[in-house]
Amino acid sequence: ANAQSQTNPLPNLYSNTSNPQQIWINIRDNATGCNTTGSFNLVVNPLPSVTTAPTLFECSNGSSPTAEFDLTINEGTVTNGVTGLIVTYYNTLSAAQAGSPSIGSPSTYIGTDNEVVYIRVENSVTGCYSTTTQLLRVTQGPVAITPLPLHYCDPNNDGYGVFDLDSTSNEITGTP
Repeated sequence: ANAQSQTNPLPNLYSNTSNPQQIWINIRDNATGCNTTGSFNLVVNPLPSVTTAPTLFECSNGSSPTAEFDLTINEGTVTNGVTGLIVTYYNTLSAAQAGSPSIGSPSTYIGTDNEVVYIRVENSVTGCYSTTTQLLRVTQGPVAITPLPLHYCDPNNDGYGVFDLDSTSNEITGTP
């Protein structure tokens, strides 16, 4: 009735009172004086529930603080096992909030020690999203010292011998 009589208009910044809520509109052509009424629904959709992923650990090849990570390994944890969600990865929170630019190859991502990756979890039906984080840790592998060559005296000159490889363990690890 208010829409038809063009009375008691809702404010432009309106908070819904139920979910979903039908509201009515009246469109008037000022030149002709003609008007029409219609309605649409206000629908509030929940954000996807997300969990912060556990820290990912990978070993570095040498003294570099970088390593290759599979960021997708914790998707089931992040989404709490809910299907139908789109999971994407970003280098900054602002990129995750904007939805761009995303990390192109999350299953083979070269990450740095203590880097935080931002994860966007979006409901493919509603477009609603939540963000969470993933901490990357690069651990250094042990230093392997190249041992001195092992020698064997070949009694039958066939070029083959039996070597005790375990005897080089202390030399390789640098322990006495």
